[in-house]
Amino acid sequence: MARTRNPLDVPLALAAALALALVACGNDEPRGGVQSPPATVTAVSPPPAPVPAAPPVPAPLPDYTGTPCSVLPAVENPPTMIGKPVADPAYNALKDAGAAAVPCLVLALSDPRPLDHPQSLPGTKADFTVGDLAFFLLVDFGRVDFLRALPPEVAAKVTDRGVFAYFDWIVAPGSRERLQSRVRDQVGTATTAAASAPVQR
Repeated sequence: MARTRNPLDVPLALAAALALALVACGNDEPRGGVQSPPATVTAVSPPPAPVPAAPPVPAPLPDYTGTPCSVLPAVENPPTMIGKPVADPAYNALKDAGAAAVPCLVLALSDPRPLDHPQSLPGTKADFTVGDLAFFLLVDFGRVDFLRALPPEVAAKVTDRGVFAYFDWIVAPGSRERLQSRVRDQVGTATTAAASAPVQR
């Protein structure tokens, strides 16, 4: 006669199987499969945002007090390249000052302010500045050679553009300071040459 299965046998068998499984899981020995150490996740901070460069500090505007150039912004009729006489008291005062006006005219080359009676650069709406006037006065007074004062790449365009080559270039950032440096070199050379010339007796 078949033995009737005790209903408690199934839970006991199940409990035994679970106990064996727990013992097996508690064993540290690898039992197949892929074993890898736990991954370590490190938070990465984003790189700091670049600090914007500070804008260049503009050079202080020239002060013409006590120099022949005190009348410079008041010139109403800038000289032309044609050499026509200029009927303008401020212009004539600067011309009469001669060599005494050269240092302040060179200083004025970087002056971006408009004249007291504003005028536009030819072909543009940009102001004809005190610096532009100072340059053309130095040329007009025979103190500076127009072509030598311009950088070679600008001077090369004078054949086709004429004086407009200057106006095309001078509005670019840094051009006035570059012109000033070149004129200083030219005026310094001319002054040195004049000082070393033999005295005529």
